Amino acid sequence: MATYRLRIPHELETNDGQRLWLPGDVTNEPLGDERGTIVGDGTPYRVRWPTLEMIPLDDEARAAIRKEQERLDINQGTMNPIEALPINEDDYEERYVPGMEGRQRRPPRPDGAPIRPRPTTPLPPRPTR
Repeated sequence: MATYRLRIPHELETNDGQRLWLPGDVTNEPLGDERGTIVGDGTPYRVRWPTLEMIPLDDEARAAIRKEQERLDINQGTMNPIEALPINEDDYEERYVPGMEGRQRRPPRPDGAPIRPRPTTPLPPRPTR
């Protein structure tokens, strides 16, 4: 039975599928020591992937945290997704339309393809004063 206490806030799923923000030790520091939310088996909060910011409360949880640490070490990974972004230029600018979240650009036309101008409709005449 893997059970953890949250060191920092996490967003986890309940057994009925609802996602909740749960406070950790850091958030509840004014209330006293070890006041982070208890999650895992035997609680209403499901842990699919433990993080290093969860304090293991049993042997199964300690083994899962150790396995997660090994996975991060092998992959030279980090828990912070911003730190995991590539330093070199990625293809975001080439693939996505700026300002349109998740909308991909059209594939480029082959060299020599005709460029069709956009159809324009004439503007209505301006009223005179």
